[in-house]
Amino acid sequence: MRQTTKEKEQEMLADYDYHNWTKENLRNDGRYTISDIDSVIRDRTDDNVNRIMILEKKCFNAEVKECQAVTYRLIDALIREGLKSCGGEIEIKICGKNQKTKVEYLGTHLLQLSNATFEDSNFKFDRQNIDLSQLIETLNFTNQTST
Repeated sequence: MRQTTKEKEQEMLADYDYHNWTKENLRNDGRYTISDIDSVIRDRTDDNVNRIMILEKKCFNAEVKECQAVTYRLIDALIREGLKSCGGEIEIKICGKNQKTKVEYLGTHLLQLSNATFEDSNFKFDRQNIDLSQLIETLNFTNQTST
């Protein structure tokens, strides 16, 4: 059975009810913004460095709206400045114990799909065409350096 456009929209929104609730009940005065983060991808290297990337996924080659882009730039700047101030090493609770760990931040990125699904789409990563194998390598942190 084929999905209707409304069903596809509902599936694309991680929490359709929450999205509608916020639109109906929370401020909309141009100064107040709610943004979701589609993915935070983390990998721990063999030498225990935690590599992190933030990813925003858009279907139909949609662009990030300016209010969401500003939120992402704020988060990106906070992470970069925070890591700079601690030399990339932080102490967090891991498995119930406080431990020092190194963090390598790989930036905030935009993934655009030409259609609604991975199966029938071409891809852009940070607005540059990328094939599926390159996308998989990028999201698996293969040959990645921090940005």
